[in-house]
Amino acid sequence: MANLDQQVEVLIQQAPGDDVTATLISLVGPLLKQVANQLKHLDYYVLQTRDGGWVVTTLGHRTQPDQEKAVVYAFPNIQDAQAFAETHKDAEVAPVALPVVEILFQLIALEKVESILFFEVAGDRQQAAEVRRSDLQAQMQLLMRQQLQQPPSNLA
Repeated sequence: MANLDQQVEVLIQQAPGDDVTATLISLVGPLLKQVANQLKHLDYYVLQTRDGGWVVTTLGHRTQPDQEKAVVYAFPNIQDAQAFAETHKDAEVAPVALPVVEILFQLIALEKVESILFFEVAGDRQQAAEVRRSDLQAQMQLLMRQQLQQPPSNLA
């Protein structure tokens, strides 16, 4: 269980060798840590399919049934994740522990997923902390604009 700084560092080290991804992670690392600090756990369990994709759940709005959103559940322990996996009898899925920073970083790229629901209390699937992809992307864009507006640092 790595702390948040270590999680960001691992993401940077595992980035493709294109220099762009590592630079992007370095830039948004503080934002990912800020969001992760609002959550209770350093690692969560997500359900993965055999091909490595995350299980996406479509939720309907309680009062407006025509409104839906696609979410990924992140569980605080393997028991809760396993219990949810058992409801997917038609598919081979398995819980996988992932660092919270990696989950947040992956959310940015999951175009068909609107949110990650982080269940914070073991055994309680009634309340979750929701992180919306659109909110995270908007914060990232603001951060990047601010970085581009800063004058280059003087290396002399």
